[in-house]
Amino acid sequence: DARLKFASVDDLSECMEVEYLSHVDPLSPEIFLHLIKQKQILTCIIDDGAGVQVLGYIAYTYCDAELNILITRIAVHPSSRERGIGSMLMQHCIDNAGGGVNSDAFVEFVMIPNDAPIAAMPFLSHHNFRMHKHAGCVAVYRRCGGET
Repeated sequence: DARLKFASVDDLSECMEVEYLSHVDPLSPEIFLHLIKQKQILTCIIDDGAGVQVLGYIAYTYCDAELNILITRIAVHPSSRERGIGSMLMQHCIDNAGGGVNSDAFVEFVMIPNDAPIAAMPFLSHHNFRMHKHAGCVAVYRRCGGET
């Protein structure tokens, strides 16, 4: 069964594989390692008996005192797509916005259109994200607390 855990340094190479397969403009290993050390990368893993495999990840941080969440990256390994992995990762952020107690908390997803596949739009819509603001090459989608 797939489960969520914060990435460790040992997960870097598998996370980078998912990153390279999923993004046109991948983050560098140095930046990814920094995010891992800051506990800003949550992975979805499976242990098949032969070892742990990273199926996908989400990069996020709490962006203020109200514990609103800012998502900067999400990716699922191509061989694991369409199995609910991305939704499991996204739901973790939705459930933990506001520390799980502030129902007015929001989750924002920052997207750079040149790097995000068109497939991301239905995914965001499915999770009730709406365009919040657009500036230059950056689009911000927001899901407000209490939305189902």
